Amino acid sequence: MSTVILPDPHNTDYVHPLSIAAYQALGEMGHLGKNTELLYGVVFTKIPKSPLHASVLRRLVEHVRAALSPAYFSMSEQPITCIATDSEPEPDISVIHGEPEAFWSSHPTTAELVIEIAVTSEDYDRNKAIAYARAGVKEFWIVLVNEKLVEVRTIPGEQGYGKMESLAVAQCIAIPELRIDVAALVAR
Repeated sequence: MSTVILPDPHNTDYVHPLSIAAYQALGEMGHLGKNTELLYGVVFTKIPKSPLHASVLRRLVEHVRAALSPAYFSMSEQPITCIATDSEPEPDISVIHGEPEAFWSSHPTTAELVIEIAVTSEDYDRNKAIAYARAGVKEFWIVLVNEKLVEVRTIPGEQGYGKMESLAVAQCIAIPELRIDVAALVAR
C-alpha cells in the first residue's frame, strides 16, 4: 500500500544515525534547519506546506481545540519524543492528556491522538506509524485531503497499529466529542 521512503539504516555509507539527544543539541546550537524532524535516527527536511494544507490545518486546529475538555490540550507542529525509535516527529496536530505546564523541560512522549494532513505527503506520513505506535500514541490519523478520507489507525504495538480503517467521518475513541467529517473540513 505504501512505499518506504526512509533510507536503509544499515547502509552506513549514506546514513549516520543520530540520537534524540544529539538531534536536540544540534538544533539548540542552530546547526539544523528550522523545518526538520528526526525519524528513526535520520534527520529529514519537512515538505513545504501548500496553501491548501495550511488552510485545512487552520480549520482542523480550531475544530480540535473546540472539542477538548480541560483534561487535554492540543499542539500544532510541535515535537513528540518517540524514544524507542530515535524519532522526534512534529505532527500537524497532537492531543495530549494533562497540563501543558508539565512539558517545560521535555516534550511529550506520547499522545491520545496524532493527526497528519496529507495533500502530497501520504507515504512520508504513513512511515511515521511505527514511531507513533511504539510511543503508545493511541490513535494516529492521516487526513487524506484529496480523497476526502481519514486513515484511522488504532491498537498500537511494537510492529505498528493493529487496526487501520479509511473513513469519511472519523470519531476519536479517547475523546468522543472529537469527530471529523473530511468533506465538510475541506469544503470551500
